[in-house]
Amino acid sequence: SIPDTAGYRLIYSLDDIPSTPDFTNEVPYNYVDPDLSTIPSPTRVAYFVESDGSPAGHQWAWVSMDAFTSDASHAGVPCPSCGQGTIQQGLTDVHVASNIPGFGNGTGLEGNVEFWPTNSLQANAAMVPRASDELLDSGDTPLTTGNYGSMQIHVDNPTGLSAPRETIFALNKFNKGATADFGIGTNPDLSGHPDWTFSSNANSYSKKVLRVYVMEGPPAPPAPIAPPTPTPDAPPVSTAVVTMGASGVNTMTPHQNCPALVTDELHVDGAAYTAGPGTIALYSCAGGVGFEPMRIRLTGFPGGLRFEIVNSGSSVNLVIKSLADYSEYFRGALYSETEYPFQSSDAHFPDFSWGTIPRWMSFRKNTAFTQEEINSIADNNYASWYGLMSEDEIIDMAEAIKDRNPNYKMILYHNSYGYWGTPIPTFNEDWLKYDLLANGNRVYHLDKSGNRRLFNHTKPEMREWWIQHALTMVSDQSIDGVFADATRSPPDTHHSQMIAELADRLPTEAIRMGNFLRNADTDGNRWRMHYEEGSYMENVNIGPINQPDGQALVVSMQLAREAAWKGKMIWWNGSPMNCDPADCTVTPEDMSEYIKPTLAEYLIVAERYSYYNFNVSPNADLERWKWDTSGMEEFGRFLGKPLGPPVRVGDKFSRRFEGVNVVLDIMEHTGTYEWACALDYECDPTRSPTIPGPQPLPTLGPTTAPANDPPPAPSTDNLVASIPDTAGYRLIYSLDDIPSTPDFTNEVPYNYVDPDLSTIPSPTRVAYFVESDGSPAGHQWAWVSMDAFTSDASHAGVPCPSCGQGTIQQGLTDVHVASNIPGFGNGTGLEGNVEFWPTNSLQANAAMVPRASDELLDSGDTPLTTGNYGSMQIHVDNPTGLSAPRETIFALNKFNKGATADFGIGTNPDLSGHPDWTFSSNANSYSKKVLRVYVMEGPPAPPAPIAPPTPTPDAPPVSTAVVTMGASGVNTMTPHQNCPALVTDELHVDGAAYTAGPGTIALYSCAGGVGFEPMRIRLTGFPGGLRFEIVNSGSSVNLVIKSLADYSEYFRGALYSETEYPFQSSDAHFPDFSWGTIPRWMSFRKNTAFTQEEINSIADNNYASWYGLMSEDEIIDMAEAIKDRNPNYKMILYHNSYGYWGTPIPTFNEDWLKYDLLANGNRVYHLDKSGNRRLFNHTKPEMREWWIQHALTMVSDQSIDGVFADATRSPPDTHHSQMIAELADRLPTEAIRMGNFLRNADTDGNRWRMHYEEGSYMENVNIGPINQPDGQALVVSMQLAREAAWKGKMIWWNGSPMNCDPADCTVTPEDMSEYIKPTLAEYLIVAERYSYYNFNVSPNADLERWKWDTSGMEEFGRFLGKPLGPPVRVGDKFSRRFEGVNVVLDIMEHTGTYEWA
Repeated sequence: SIPDTAGYRLIYSLDDIPSTPDFTNEVPYNYVDPDLSTIPSPTRVAYFVESDGSPAGHQWAWVSMDAFTSDASHAGVPCPSCGQGTIQQGLTDVHVASNIPGFGNGTGLEGNVEFWPTNSLQANAAMVPRASDELLDSGDTPLTTGNYGSMQIHVDNPTGLSAPRETIFALNKFNKGATADFGIGTNPDLSGHPDWTFSSNANSYSKKVLRVYVMEGPPAPPAPIAPPTPTPDAPPVSTAVVTMGASGVNTMTPHQNCPALVTDELHVDGAAYTAGPGTIALYSCAGGVGFEPMRIRLTGFPGGLRFEIVNSGSSVNLVIKSLADYSEYFRGALYSETEYPFQSSDAHFPDFSWGTIPRWMSFRKNTAFTQEEINSIADNNYASWYGLMSEDEIIDMAEAIKDRNPNYKMILYHNSYGYWGTPIPTFNEDWLKYDLLANGNRVYHLDKSGNRRLFNHTKPEMREWWIQHALTMVSDQSIDGVFADATRSPPDTHHSQMIAELADRLPTEAIRMGNFLRNADTDGNRWRMHYEEGSYMENVNIGPINQPDGQALVVSMQLAREAAWKGKMIWWNGSPMNCDPADCTVTPEDMSEYIKPTLAEYLIVAERYSYYNFNVSPNADLERWKWDTSGMEEFGRFLGKPLGPPVRVGDKFSRRFEGVNVVLDIMEHTGTYEWACALDYECDPTRSPTIPGPQPLPTLGPTTAPANDPPPAPSTDNLVASIPDTAGYRLIYSLDDIPSTPDFTNEVPYNYVDPDLSTIPSPTRVAYFVESDGSPAGHQWAWVSMDAFTSDASHAGVPCPSCGQGTIQQGLTDVHVASNIPGFGNGTGLEGNVEFWPTNSLQANAAMVPRASDELLDSGDTPLTTGNYGSMQIHVDNPTGLSAPRETIFALNKFNKGATADFGIGTNPDLSGHPDWTFSSNANSYSKKVLRVYVMEGPPAPPAPIAPPTPTPDAPPVSTAVVTMGASGVNTMTPHQNCPALVTDELHVDGAAYTAGPGTIALYSCAGGVGFEPMRIRLTGFPGGLRFEIVNSGSSVNLVIKSLADYSEYFRGALYSETEYPFQSSDAHFPDFSWGTIPRWMSFRKNTAFTQEEINSIADNNYASWYGLMSEDEIIDMAEAIKDRNPNYKMILYHNSYGYWGTPIPTFNEDWLKYDLLANGNRVYHLDKSGNRRLFNHTKPEMREWWIQHALTMVSDQSIDGVFADATRSPPDTHHSQMIAELADRLPTEAIRMGNFLRNADTDGNRWRMHYEEGSYMENVNIGPINQPDGQALVVSMQLAREAAWKGKMIWWNGSPMNCDPADCTVTPEDMSEYIKPTLAEYLIVAERYSYYNFNVSPNADLERWKWDTSGMEEFGRFLGKPLGPPVRVGDKFSRRFEGVNVVLDIMEHTGTYEWA
């Protein structure tokens, strides 16, 4: 009955979708087309879905679309063995029909498909329009692991494109044998995910049907290819002129069907054109023959448009679009359609002339500038920014330049993000971001350079100082405005609001400029142009990950062109690098090449008040010609006015000026020029030099030869041989000339491959040697070796798509680093991580690599299953300081695309780029690029024991048995003994190569199954998400490995869901964290005011607290007092969700409490079990809204960092729980969402709350349901905490043994020393990053100080150090090792035993 079904062929039918499917090996279709394998590539694909029996009743939907696969068999359910892999792409010409009211029925729609057999993340990596990064919906990230499964179609709703895409149907969780997710339409449950993930609802239907159809037919013919370049012996120049009318072509002269065959140039005259954006057929001829870009000229068109010549069959079309239209680009949906206003006045702008290239300049110098240098700056440029010196020095330099050129514009350089340069007397260092150590010292937050301390924009005093400093400087007549740098932040942040306020408060005649427009940022930051007067343009080739090659530059140029058309200033930075004086080996020949593409970029965008800068460094301590490039030939040539706008033809942009024709190739990044004459004076001999213009110029190139040439670098072989650590290693791969534009899709062209590679046993160590020369950094090399991260030696090479490694992302241990680079992190015994994969990446730090960023591509990125960019990177902790991000030892990226690769040794020094060199496209800047791969065979040297007990004088030396795991079992044991526990003291199980997941591994065998004491066992290198137990089974000693998400063995384990909740998406707003001493949180309260000493101790010795039960003003006052002492402290509002107690809140209505009404009208309130707290009536919507609004109001104060919800124990479908979930949804992104959530005593441990909460307080961990076996309550509580901590959630562990009442609190210090032992051991067993511990006998600060503030206890002054591996269970005991302590927890005796280093 559905009209659109005509012409479709049924290929699959699943007329009774199982409620608990497991499609791992096959899909049990009711029907499969017997000729499926012979069906040609389909032209369209369609699906019919139907359901009945749910509360929604009978529903059906039909959806058809242009084919997204050329293999008809791949249109079915994407099971692991079905061959599709991952299909995530856009859909076109989608038709939708359904019987559901309000469903988005229509034709010609757009959408997308999400088919994969694995797990997903919420992150919208594919940049699907209007999809969320927080919900599972139309824009998710497929992982390479897991077996959840996704089969989803999403389509734009034709009634409104502002809404998220509609889910047409979803079938998820089809490979687990558990209750699947199924739905037609978007999930109506607003507390769930729009694409039905985790709904586990398939058993609620009586009927579930899925049918798959295809339409056969020939594919559309390919578009014609552009013709070759004309031969050099073309006839004399003649021009075809196309004259436009108001809306299309009026005339063409000479009139020819194919003017490109008989004329040399095309001139399109748009003086009469008024129709705006559209596609105009210029002419038609077989093959769509067009002109070379250099031979095209457009004139007379109105402003605000962009132009492209496009062949479409036989037609040559002029495509016209608005400069404000970014919809066609990657992430175009993130660009606002709003156009900002034209510049209202340019009277205060710098002078401008088209005579020669209009230039601006940045400069700095550690010594005084000479008068000759000042003259050259003033004579050859129109404007500069200047800063980082003292106020007097800045003004002196401005006055010196203006003495030479009074019209010169000198702008104050003013960094908005970090404090650096010469100290400013009015600045207060309390306004910086810092961590306060227990000893009172500060550790300042630094930018990625490691040199610049960051402002704390949450402080109003800091923001006002920053504005006032600029206003004071601008009040001097020599300073003409402000250049705000480091401005990248969303509009609603304190940072951005500060910048906007400065623009508002500057005098009308002051220039408002900055580092604003960026293709990589949402909307390109165009919103800033509402109040700023232009933008500096840098890093124009850098865009978001997955943006098509070349498009970053295209969008950057459009951002600049739109601003220039609106009358804004553009300061284009054409400088290719920021060359360090210590190793700036650039030659004049290099500079002559470097300028060609960037000058072409500038000429494509330039309008009046667009200026160009080019040098290799602003540092005037370099030779003059490197920073002052006014002597370059290009700057002496006549430019002249532009003769029209630029035009795009394929990958090339062209434009004409009076003095030059220019073509920019965005893919090759080259500039080609046809100059009218050599120098400005040749074009206009009557022109006399005026300012600015070419004056006596510094000579280009060094004037004298260097005294001594650097010695030649030693040969690679000799260099490797000279490194001590290389002894014992075997070379397996050598790539002694890494191609600059590699395509390793099918193979890597190694110079050498070990002929016996396939027979090498599992290596014990892997090493890399990298070397480069010819770049500005000069000759560099690095050696890095590490414990093996793979059991297959062949997988240590470049991870090309066909090389078999897949994705390798794991930690590295015992890393050794050596290099010739000053400041490089050389050392031994380090930790690090490897990032090897052949695909694309996301910035998100899903693997939770320490100190990695979610915003930059660095040591902690997320590999995707799609794309072919490629990553081969090693990152290592710098031994000089573990507070800094990991150092990139080397990176080779973009090796599968045939485009210029990324290559670097050390972390990328370009602070505007990515630390791991991604998108640097710099491989062609080296004359030498070497990569060699080595392995070490045989048993590794036994590791030094970590933190052993202090030996007694007559103690025997410690010896260790090392069991090295392979991918799925034991590989080697050293020393090899039948019963190692009889002849060695400790057991070390190295799981670096283990990948098999849960299972039972026989470690060794001996009579009686003799094992090691728990304190003497150490596990390292295993992947996350697992738990471990050593079990004797007869004569075998086994390692039992299980998932942290598996609770099936425990009492009431069947009530625990198999669903794994997602990883924490961001921890940027979490409390600070360090492994130096035990990381602590604290709760406290007091009936009188806290003393300053007490406040100081709270702020100095903890990272976070909750606080409540007082009046709103008292809570905020306490938060502010603590933050005055420690600005990074996190203060969380305590918010009881079950009962009303503490200081009354004026906005509360007591009608919202539970009560019984007596006959006399009196109320008897329902109380909690304490008898003191009246209970909320959660059935009242007004009560729930009040509870949420009160929290939101408190969090809106900058001193309150989030909400702690207490008394949360209720099932998911209650008003109580829904209220808590709604608050989590409505809190600002940067607010912490914590509470008393995870509980062993409750069904599923309340793990379902972790879908929207950010962690859990852990208390009463020894209490479980009745009949639970002794000790198991603590085991399950610890597993709940460990699972959450592994997923990146916060854990606030409460080790307090009681809540001691002041009236009878007779605890002694000796009691407390005993009480802490078991609960601190519990915490150490579960702790990961962002796990914190609390211990006192009461939070009541009316007690003696040592009872509530336990910071003086011995344990809190000891060195803890990082965990050296996961905990392991042996019988009733759990053990774990840290750098500073070994700990054993006995769950039955409830004791903790410690060996402190």
